[in-house]
Amino acid sequence: PLTTNYRSGQQILDVANALTGTLREPESIGALESWSGAQDVGNVEIAVHKDFQCEIVHAIDWIRLRRAEGWSWRDVAILMKTKTDIDRWYQALEEAEIPVEVVGIQGLLAVPEVADVVATLRLIDDPTCNPDLVRLLTGPRWSIGPSDLRILGHVATDLAMQMDRESRPEATREGVRSAFEEDVDRAVAARDTVETPSLLDAVLLVGRPGAKLPKGADRLSAEGRSKLLDFASAMRTLRRSAGASPSDLVQQVVEAFDLDIEVRVRDGGVGSRALQHFFQVVDDFKGLDGGVSLRALLAYLSAAGDDDNELDHALPSADDSVKLMTIHKAKGLEWPCVVLPLWLNNVFPSYQGRAKWTSQGHAVPVDLLRDGHRFRRIENWANKEAIKGHNAELLQATRTEDRRLAYVAVTRARQHLLCSTHWWGPTQVTPRGPSTFLTEIQQVPGVVREFDAQRPEKTVKGEWSNPMLRSPLAPWPPPSEPEDLAQRRAAAEEVRKHLPSDDADAVTMSPAEAFDGWPVASTERAEEWVRLARALSVEALEEAQPVLEVMMPATLSASDLVYLRRDREQFARVLRRPMPPRPSTRAATRGIRFHTWVEHRFGQLTISDVSAFDPGADLDGTDLQDLKQAFENSEYAQLTPHKVEADIDIILGGSRVRGRIDAVYDHEQPDGTRRWEVVDWKTGTKNADPIQLAIYRLAWAEKMEIELTEVDAAFLYLADSSGTGRKEVPDLARFTREYLESLADGSVTD
Repeated sequence: PLTTNYRSGQQILDVANALTGTLREPESIGALESWSGAQDVGNVEIAVHKDFQCEIVHAIDWIRLRRAEGWSWRDVAILMKTKTDIDRWYQALEEAEIPVEVVGIQGLLAVPEVADVVATLRLIDDPTCNPDLVRLLTGPRWSIGPSDLRILGHVATDLAMQMDRESRPEATREGVRSAFEEDVDRAVAARDTVETPSLLDAVLLVGRPGAKLPKGADRLSAEGRSKLLDFASAMRTLRRSAGASPSDLVQQVVEAFDLDIEVRVRDGGVGSRALQHFFQVVDDFKGLDGGVSLRALLAYLSAAGDDDNELDHALPSADDSVKLMTIHKAKGLEWPCVVLPLWLNNVFPSYQGRAKWTSQGHAVPVDLLRDGHRFRRIENWANKEAIKGHNAELLQATRTEDRRLAYVAVTRARQHLLCSTHWWGPTQVTPRGPSTFLTEIQQVPGVVREFDAQRPEKTVKGEWSNPMLRSPLAPWPPPSEPEDLAQRRAAAEEVRKHLPSDDADAVTMSPAEAFDGWPVASTERAEEWVRLARALSVEALEEAQPVLEVMMPATLSASDLVYLRRDREQFARVLRRPMPPRPSTRAATRGIRFHTWVEHRFGQLTISDVSAFDPGADLDGTDLQDLKQAFENSEYAQLTPHKVEADIDIILGGSRVRGRIDAVYDHEQPDGTRRWEVVDWKTGTKNADPIQLAIYRLAWAEKMEIELTEVDAAFLYLADSSGTGRKEVPDLARFTREYLESLADGSVTD
């Protein structure tokens, strides 16, 4: 049965059933049950801690206990709703000397050293990315203080004002300006990046050796000026390399800012794993023409870093390390032991709801969403109650999605599950507390409650007091940890031991003097260098060529082969650089709903996952009436299909082709023999590619182990103006197995 779960113990499934009760009841779907052969009922623990630090410490102790029981590090996963706190957990696990892998671009971008690399890349591309520069300057590598930053800010503002004055025409500088010009200036003042003060410009000016300091820059501290000289020198070198491949540029950033040394000194190399994973992400990214630009990479990282995106396809590696990721990334995966932290009130589920297109420019109008039909239409925008009700529906939709997400999170665990939360966060001024989901889990019999911190009390003045908030007098940037500082100094001393004693004088030597006394490379070694240089040149030229060579994937859909036949080059581009699918149009959504209605009509609807529930789907909508009526008037309405939505799975050209046939009919002939017919419903008006039917026909023949000639195939166009559906039986004789094999391996495109 569909309600039988072969992964999780019954205790874990009881928790999942408690979370999905309100989703299952409207559809009369039964509760999940563990298969009869399951050996372990599972173990579920919940914990409510006084603060976020206690929550992290408890989770680390819980993971170590699982390790002591015989589980490996890779058997444990930590799943979070969002990427917001991944960096804190990552650093805590590193400090606890627990190997950890951040899975997916979302979490990877939150790791400090990776965030530093991306911040530097953004600065190379756009010198007005001031927040990224502040991140770098206040980090452990440079540690520029607030007073020096304030001076840099004044210098940057003065530079922007000077550039603005110089860019205006003479009449403008004399004050002769029209009212229109003034209005335009006010309109673009906050949006024109050319007039945005650039901290990087100020740094490059201040950090120019021997240059005259701009006004106010003489107040910089001696230590700050020295650091800015080094930083400016590194940034000039990196900006000159802006045209290099992103892979090379990332390597240069890491070397210029000593990030690889930093993570090795800090944690013995554990942090370098994140850098290696980021290198892989950059290496795997390719542009549509076979090359890639820095700006394209940054756009990709920005899009892929969004929550619940469809660009990030990274999977956990086989390394023996704890896997840290978002719940969205964990869909389809499983582990023996799972930690689900930060189940916080008004966070999971969220209290914000979906973005409102009526007030937020980045939001998509509800009517354009795939599930837009679930929400009421606002006919009168002056009706505040209607708008209020519409917004309430959006909020409820978000909470329903979060409930499905909670179900996914819980059912990733096979045997051990820990759900936790806390009262005081690192920056909150009011207590947070447990999520309603956690409260529901607590009511499930058998769930163990490890910690139960009570809600904090207000002070005698009736105010909240978060003990985790730092004193306003704390130093900024934060000083290095004593142990880290000692390790850095020890590493620096080790380097000094290997430097020549007259290192200070060596800086002033000419190139000839500097190499005097060094061993001269042999002719054989020199020839090897020449061969290597030529090989690198050839490789660089090959990468620059707009030639697209991609491997055919191991698994294809029937639609993929239709796409490949229609446009081979575009299909290759999509394989090389996958992009998210376009949002479903109203016509596509109507087609999906029609197919669901057909399944309902013949009693063959299957629901395999809670996340597929759509209690609000309107299967009797007026926009379906024409399609439904056309079907009822067709010859197939009176026939009972052998199978609706029949799965196919066939090997063609070395690739596995999978898909679903809308309907398969078993026709008895007058002579007692039987013929099969595969039918594909078409709710659009465009003629379909017969290659789709050819694949279905061949797959069904091989599945039933019959001759291909015993299977017929047809399209039924239900949007036809006749009102009875237009049946089309294309000639499939030329689409032999040999032809389909050649198509699947990319040999033919006609």
